[in-house]
Amino acid sequence: MNVCGANNDTAMNALRLLILPPVLLIASLSATAQTRTVSYQWLNQPCAEMINCEGGCSACNQPDGDQVVLGTNAALIGVSACPHPFAVGDNALLLSGWSSVPDDSHRLVASVMSMVNVRIDSVIVVHKRVDDGPRKLLASVNDLAGSSQAVIEAPTPEQFGTTVLVMRHCHEGRRHVVRGFQIRLQAFDGEGAWYLDELRIVMSELAEELPTAIEDVHSRSTTSSSIPLDLLGRTTAIRGAQGMRLQGSRIVVVQ
Repeated sequence: MNVCGANNDTAMNALRLLILPPVLLIASLSATAQTRTVSYQWLNQPCAEMINCEGGCSACNQPDGDQVVLGTNAALIGVSACPHPFAVGDNALLLSGWSSVPDDSHRLVASVMSMVNVRIDSVIVVHKRVDDGPRKLLASVNDLAGSSQAVIEAPTPEQFGTTVLVMRHCHEGRRHVVRGFQIRLQAFDGEGAWYLDELRIVMSELAEELPTAIEDVHSRSTTSSSIPLDLLGRTTAIRGAQGMRLQGSRIVVVQ
């Protein structure tokens, strides 16, 4: 009989130097950013949103966060999930039903809401594929209008391993307005299943913008033909979200 357990949470608490635009340098020469983390571990503990399957365990589908940056339950679209223990005291989601090429009909969507401006520093995935499972993983950052702002492709390991997608991606909005974005994971290039043990989204809190000049510095428009989604990953007719945007980023994959 399988014994389901919980793995230890790993926090990333390193302080990062925040390089401010020239306008902000007038007020402050430098600043340090507080690290915020939203972590999905799917532990075997009761909560309001559970994942269950025949022959597997039960897993809580709610992430760890805080009152400033928090995530909703992960939306599983077009794929089935079954929690399984892969080591003593640790569980993983066995995800099956992936397509040979990435498409919007097969994806895992993790939605994050923030009360402050943040920079997405990294997306950390602990995972592996089964023998005939998907050999590639596509990760993307999307705003709530469905616009894809950053896309990266990485290989899936044959044994459990950690893939770190390093980003420098700012997500900002007006003061006192809730910001939101989505991390999408899509496994592909294989017909079997893919194990997902943990998903961590590491962010740095940015200083609040000055009430003047910032709109001129950051104002830009984007267009996209992506399907718009709400915070739960559902299709919506709303094409935009007022007062927020995602800016360009540089992405590096660290295996």
